[in-house]
Amino acid sequence: MSTDNNSSNSNLPDLPLRRKRYKVTEEQFQSLLERRIETKLTESLSFSSDQEKLAFIKPGNIVTFKDKLPGFPRGQIAISKIRRTKTGAIQLVNPFGSESPWFSSEAELLSMIDWEWMAKNIIVKEYE
Repeated sequence: MSTDNNSSNSNLPDLPLRRKRYKVTEEQFQSLLERRIETKLTESLSFSSDQEKLAFIKPGNIVTFKDKLPGFPRGQIAISKIRRTKTGAIQLVNPFGSESPWFSSEAELLSMIDWEWMAKNIIVKEYE
């Protein structure tokens, strides 16, 4: 018994192809629109300069470090405060009061953060 995939089955009637139409609620449309906006914002997040990186390190954002930090098992800190000393040392504090180790300078802090991972995985949402 041979089977020929290219031959059409004569028992099936020829029917025109129709697409189903679905009704979309306003809420579903808005969520779809937000997802598209978030995707565009994510694609534009590059962290190409030190100024962009420093601008991102502010209260309300989450930063991910290359290595896990003591007290932060995932290597991430949600920033609620930034402490600075006169010598230029920086410490990040999360909303629960946990503190990161002190970084001797902005350059050291920037070198410890995993910018490549963050550029791929962070979704930025601007609220007015």
